[in-house]
Amino acid sequence: MPSPSVRSRPPAITAAVASSGDVSPWATLHGDLVRLVGWRVLAVDLLDYVRLRAVCRYWRSSTVTPLGRGIIDPRFHPRRWMMLPEGHGLHPREDAKKRFFNLSSGVFVRPRLPLLKYHFVLCPADGLLLLLQGQQYHRCNRVRLLHPFTGDVVELPANIILPADMTLPEELRAHSIPPTDAFAAVSTSPDGVLGVMVAFKNSSFVVFASTREERWGFFAFGFYPHASPLSFKGELYMMQDQISAAGWELNILRFDPPWQEHSTVSGLAPSSLLSPKLVATCSAHIIHSPELVECDSEILIVGYRKVTEMIIYRLADLARGKIVPVKSIGGNALLFGTKGNPSFSLSAVPTITGDTIVVANCIPDKYILQYHLSSDTWSARVGGCAEHGCNMECTCSLINHMCNSCHCVFK
Repeated sequence: MPSPSVRSRPPAITAAVASSGDVSPWATLHGDLVRLVGWRVLAVDLLDYVRLRAVCRYWRSSTVTPLGRGIIDPRFHPRRWMMLPEGHGLHPREDAKKRFFNLSSGVFVRPRLPLLKYHFVLCPADGLLLLLQGQQYHRCNRVRLLHPFTGDVVELPANIILPADMTLPEELRAHSIPPTDAFAAVSTSPDGVLGVMVAFKNSSFVVFASTREERWGFFAFGFYPHASPLSFKGELYMMQDQISAAGWELNILRFDPPWQEHSTVSGLAPSSLLSPKLVATCSAHIIHSPELVECDSEILIVGYRKVTEMIIYRLADLARGKIVPVKSIGGNALLFGTKGNPSFSLSAVPTITGDTIVVANCIPDKYILQYHLSSDTWSARVGGCAEHGCNMECTCSLINHMCNSCHCVFK
């Protein structure tokens, strides 16, 4: 039996003492039990799993290393992390380290990412970074997936080809890169084929490729999505306005990965495999300016009921024909009006009230407000700095950093 002095120590120290002659219950756990605990920890957060493996040599040898598996195995994807933008010149562009923020725990890390010196981050993809490196307009010579914490890289087919008449902002056209309003979904087939689907806001097409193919496919689905697409568990979700005999309807559609259930033959998967599937339909009058949002592993539709009132529905409820507004989101908060519309817990951002929608109001004064679901009331956001107040362009406070994160929200 271990002595009281050993029991009061952290597991890492306990294991070290045990190796010198004292017996620790941590070091005597069966290997299968250590692996089971490891998988449970990994389901919550990848970095907690890394810390578990660092407890002692025995635990490290009893669990699976994420190195080399960080991209192919979705269990090792670093979800719920946001890459924060640089602010006030604190982190020069030549610095290869980037700051990441955990939306659930509030933890910060700064991994070194030398690839970002030579690549453009198109968008996050299930916790990974979709990187582009190229010189020609509408073409990117190299396309890679990067795991920001393990450093694993997967090469995808080169040259994402976009329509020649696609409208790009001037600053992107000058740098010969695709638009930043991109949304990607990553999935892995049972036989280890990794694939990526990429959709763009206000565009009626999806590009897709896998590690089995030699070039990117292109599928035009014939309508312009209402609001932004959403990447969720390897699938892409979109909204479509449609007129019917009953009036205007809102359709929620899903694109499934074409490489998971169908094999490709010498090149592209048939574009018919990317035909969207109807998930739910409801009257477009129940919600205005809707957006698809992920919160607590489910999809929500967030928008306005009236000019001054907001409303939330669960996609699962709408799929069953149940039109019931959500009055609680588990004490979390939603950041609405920014790319990705991330949800975060109060332990991560304690200055924000729970069960609220934090709205980035870009017009006309660029202020950030809070909408309280329980009381259907608005309040000014608490925080900011003396110089900038609550202006969303300020990068002095965490919530302003999150509002300024243009393309780095990880699901």
